[in-house]
Amino acid sequence: MGVQQIKFGTDGWRGVVADDFTFGNVRRVAQATAQYMKTRSNDPLAIVGYDCRFASEDFAAAVSDVFASNGIKTLVFDRPSPTQVASWTVIDRKATGAAVITASHNPYQYNGYKYKTETGSAVPSEVIAELERNISVLDEVPAPEHSVAHGLVSSPSEMPACASSTSACTGRATATSPR
Repeated sequence: MGVQQIKFGTDGWRGVVADDFTFGNVRRVAQATAQYMKTRSNDPLAIVGYDCRFASEDFAAAVSDVFASNGIKTLVFDRPSPTQVASWTVIDRKATGAAVITASHNPYQYNGYKYKTETGSAVPSEVIAELERNISVLDEVPAPEHSVAHGLVSSPSEMPACASSTSACTGRATATSPR
């Protein structure tokens, strides 16, 4: 059985959880992202964020493990946060990029993977093309041993106040996040 083709759409890749969006496919996308980040820096730093959809924290941990297995220092959020917090953290920490597990506005059965560049912005089309090329040549990426993450994966010591906004998980506006 061949591996599934993965295409990025507007601001990332999205799929139905357990159908397209699987741990195997997320590891392939993370491996392609790791390869890309290593071309951007000799000592890459990655940010990994996630929302509160089903298993987002677990998918984020899988991404962090793949990054660590590639020797990439990774800061993974310790709570669900809006995508913009990852973008801000990239700039604040001078990171190489960020992976965010979120399907944004898509229905509940979806989840997704967004990549943010070193500027915290959405990826330009030439980077999307490179990521998709990297993904297309990858077969299955096995789950790395958790021990490889030792010393490479941590949580940011401080999270901005907006990281605890309930609107990221409930969709409701709060005093700090108007709609």
